[in-house]
Amino acid sequence: MIYPIISLVGFVAYLRAPVKIPTLILPDDDWSIPFAYTIARETVHPGICNVSPVMYQQAVYNLATDIVINVAQDQPDRDELQKKRKEYKIDGFIPGVIQSSSNAGTAESLLNPEVFKNLLFSDLQNLKTPWGRSYLAIASNIGSNWGLN
Repeated sequence: MIYPIISLVGFVAYLRAPVKIPTLILPDDDWSIPFAYTIARETVHPGICNVSPVMYQQAVYNLATDIVINVAQDQPDRDELQKKRKEYKIDGFIPGVIQSSSNAGTAESLLNPEVFKNLLFSDLQNLKTPWGRSYLAIASNIGSNWGLN
């Protein structure tokens, strides 16, 4: 198995550059960073490396970022992470994907791909952030053996 260049240091760099979470908001030594990275490494199927080491790296970093957004606490006198959780409605319970909605003047119905029928509660939570959605996209694109079916 080929393992990509993936590390806690690389994940921190990912948080700083593409995700744009500065150290003022989330210091390098915050407990949530290694916590999220470890959970992501243990969750993302290592078989994705056989398909694409780069995709494996992106899956881990995106899932870890999703976890950071969900669990990291704001620094004293700051509220940026709480604002992100509010923006993404992290604390709201969503029991599934909306299939149809209507009122007296309008009606809508969304076609739900088959994959939505197999989502776990954790997958529904991942759908709330762009990083969680990116992780799910990678997992589902790789195939049912490595992620979603």
